[in-house]
Amino acid sequence: MFKPYGVGILEYNLRIYNRWGQEIFYSNSIDDGWDGTTGDGINQANVGIYLYRIEVKNIYNQDYSYQGELKLIR
Repeated sequence: MFKPYGVGILEYNLRIYNRWGQEIFYSNSIDDGWDGTTGDGINQANVGIYLYRIEVKNIYNQDYSYQGELKLIR
């Protein structure tokens, strides 16, 4: 499960993309993480490298953006 954490967050978006740039997961709840399935939540994503992008707004109304790669293994 890929699930970021934090405190003092007002707004949150997590997006996971495959290597072709297609969005396969989206969540706007910090309590929801990616379990390695595709957008339907049923089919397992292929083993490989995926890109993530996290956007947050904190209690001070400051915007932050994080991005990187994660490797899905089984």
